[in-house]
Amino acid sequence: MNKVLIMPLLTISSGHHHVADTISRELNKAFDCEKIELISYVYGKGEMAVSHAYLGWIRTGPGIYSNVYKRFAKSRNENTFSQRFYQKLFLKRLRQIIDRYRPDLIVCTHGLPSCLLNHLKGQGAIKVPIINVYTDFVINNLWGRDFVDLHLVPDTDFRSELVQKGVAEHKIITSGIPVDRSIIPIERRKHQVKNNLRLLISGGNLGTGRLYDFIKSIQPSGKVHYSVLCGKNYRLLSQIKTLNNKYITAYPYIDSKAEMNDLYEQSDAIITKPGGVTISECLVKRLPIFIYDYLPGQEEYNLDYLKKHQLVFSLIQEKDIENQILYRLDNETYYRQLQEKIQQYYERIEPVDFPHIFMDLIQTNQLIGLTK
Repeated sequence: MNKVLIMPLLTISSGHHHVADTISRELNKAFDCEKIELISYVYGKGEMAVSHAYLGWIRTGPGIYSNVYKRFAKSRNENTFSQRFYQKLFLKRLRQIIDRYRPDLIVCTHGLPSCLLNHLKGQGAIKVPIINVYTDFVINNLWGRDFVDLHLVPDTDFRSELVQKGVAEHKIITSGIPVDRSIIPIERRKHQVKNNLRLLISGGNLGTGRLYDFIKSIQPSGKVHYSVLCGKNYRLLSQIKTLNNKYITAYPYIDSKAEMNDLYEQSDAIITKPGGVTISECLVKRLPIFIYDYLPGQEEYNLDYLKKHQLVFSLIQEKDIENQILYRLDNETYYRQLQEKIQQYYERIEPVDFPHIFMDLIQTNQLIGLTK
């Protein structure tokens, strides 16, 4: 059986992991899949310290993190320096991983493994096919390009971006950000006037961001019931429960995608941060999306993209939150236009048969090896 290595970066729950798990389930029994977090492999239990430091940096120094991310995401000079730094830290261990698992194909859901593998392949140290699966609506310069065999991009904007940077058209599929099959697509939502609306509030899998302060600012009128996904932030879960508000229900981390599908089905809209996977799941369900906050880095770029394509509405914190939401959900013209924008997005997305594409890459690579 062909072996596929799927590489996020950290063990913390993130879009990189959700996409990795989605692809693994898509491959099912046709491939032997192994998921390896590079930082965990290198540092063992020390990876948790790296993860906590990373999250702490985002929480306590968002402005600094944002500036650093922008420099490394878009500056070619900074990126060249960072690549050399990462190569010294991880390249030897990455080669050990490849020697140990001997994969027939490698899938990257984070830019760092992609960068390192691209370097190894450029040196001729490995010949295994590499696939980049982008999990946000941005492609930073850390991602490998020159020797990557296939790029699964979120939208046609990113196809054009990669082509401009020298990637061949046939190596790019506009797949959208992969979403688990348990999140069942619907064709289009019709506008309905309701006396009692149900809104989902998502703080991300880790419950990060200024969610508690935001919830306290809502002041529910009784026209809306809010279901709050607290992720793994159990302090936030406790804080919301102590509000003792009958219009607000708090949920801990939900691991089941089928259960998440049910919550999406029951909801009239979602209030969330612009994380790539959460947004993609909501687009599949054709939910109106309201943005209340964003983390520095990828989510800033995600928000720019989503606003450009009119797929979300950014809430104004200084104004009454519930009125902003009700005004748009009650407005049939706005609702219809939003559904049309979501439809236009999906008309740009190509269907992807993961097992077929992966097998084709592996067999092509094997044929090339035989002819040399």
